[in-house]
Amino acid sequence: MLFVPLLVIIFLLAAPVSANVVNLTADEQAWLEQHPKIRIAGDPDYAPFEFRNSRGELMGISQDILGYCLDVLAIELVEVPTHSWKQAQDHLNAGTADLLTVASQTTQRDRYLTFSQPYLYLPVVILTRNDINRQLSLEDLYGLTLITVYGFGVNEYLEQFSDKINLVYARSTAEALQKLSFGSVDAMLLNLGTASYQIQALKLTNLQVSGEIDYTYQLAFAVRSELSPLIPILDKVLAAMPPGQKQQFISKWISLEQGLWRPSKYQTLVTIAIISALGFALMCALYLSLNRTLTAQNKALEQKSLLLEKEIEERKLLEIQLKEQVFQDDLTGLANRRKLLERVALEWPRSLRASRPISILMLDLDHFKIINDSFGHDIGDKVLKSTSSILQDSTRITDLVARWGGEEFVLMLPETGHDLAIEIAERIREKVAATELAFQDNKITFTISIGVATTENGEPSFTELLSISDMALYQSKEQGRNRVSSIII
Repeated sequence: MLFVPLLVIIFLLAAPVSANVVNLTADEQAWLEQHPKIRIAGDPDYAPFEFRNSRGELMGISQDILGYCLDVLAIELVEVPTHSWKQAQDHLNAGTADLLTVASQTTQRDRYLTFSQPYLYLPVVILTRNDINRQLSLEDLYGLTLITVYGFGVNEYLEQFSDKINLVYARSTAEALQKLSFGSVDAMLLNLGTASYQIQALKLTNLQVSGEIDYTYQLAFAVRSELSPLIPILDKVLAAMPPGQKQQFISKWISLEQGLWRPSKYQTLVTIAIISALGFALMCALYLSLNRTLTAQNKALEQKSLLLEKEIEERKLLEIQLKEQVFQDDLTGLANRRKLLERVALEWPRSLRASRPISILMLDLDHFKIINDSFGHDIGDKVLKSTSSILQDSTRITDLVARWGGEEFVLMLPETGHDLAIEIAERIREKVAATELAFQDNKITFTISIGVATTENGEPSFTELLSISDMALYQSKEQGRNRVSSIII
């Protein structure tokens, strides 16, 4: 099973105070009066965002959000029957339907559709079987067979790698996941929300998240171009949705706590008491036979209980592992870029309100490519791990150390002024320069260059301060490497 804290990866758009105030122009109101019905072509295979239940009804998060919008606008929804996502798109293209609910904007779709502002953001992850023990990027899939589903928005992005990746298509998400589980393909790309929901529903216990790609689904409403006046109207309703309303729709379909029933001690005692009472009543006639039966039943119950407890432990372990995969760099154990950005979203406003200093350190190993080329990638990995240990040992519990990518690291140091940040950076530089790694009969040494940027009042933004620290790092490189340069704002 796959367990994911999905509220971490589904970013909600900001909403004003109340949905009771949707300021429509006279032209917009007139347009709604002229279009009291909207035909929707749904995706039957995109759970939990949109799918058909056992009665063939469209359900899911996106349907709930759309239903809310249409209730506000007093528009009647008319469903056009569909059996695949591709058929839903074909209906829009042919003009036999008006609206798609779970659309991502692509160059091809822009030719005949108009899109609302996104209402959900869904990162795309790399799914593999659980025999992979390292974090993957898209480049790691070169030469492998990657499966996706016909009509998915990420397919247009993947076409630029068609000469490097063997891309195959499935008719549904379930079919693609089952082929991956059975070993017919090497990997699959899917948004994290659908991956968690479908893998649990299909009981595919041998699949895992092994990385992510630089692509994010931005789910939006899409209408045929001739119905484009509906888009600004929908945008106004989405913007006026009350705080927490969208969260309620998500929580209805996605639960952070995946419950599993197991008998309580009381229930177990009651069951044993009932069995014992029945056994006592029949003891005179069936003592020997019943004794054997009860023994067998108890053993079977114990085995089932043990299996149940084992499955629960495995699920908890998988949940912990998945959280680590989402927020932790696989090689060094440091926080990854996603974790850093999440921490920034919390720390930066606090620093701004309190007018407290904050420093950013951008670090880059010097001549790292030469190390890899001369001694091999195993030594390169040891250099990265050794550097990561030094960074962790040289910082405080309130600081955040993250691997930014490749041989680059970023340190965020709250409550840290310019002088203290320089002191920390110099201490790190000296420790790295003094480190020696054994290779055959040689000792390998390496150095690091550091750029420091400090703000005393929470301004400028994190992105701007990160860029300034990168400029300072460039100065260190230009001045001969193995040094610290700084810029204070």
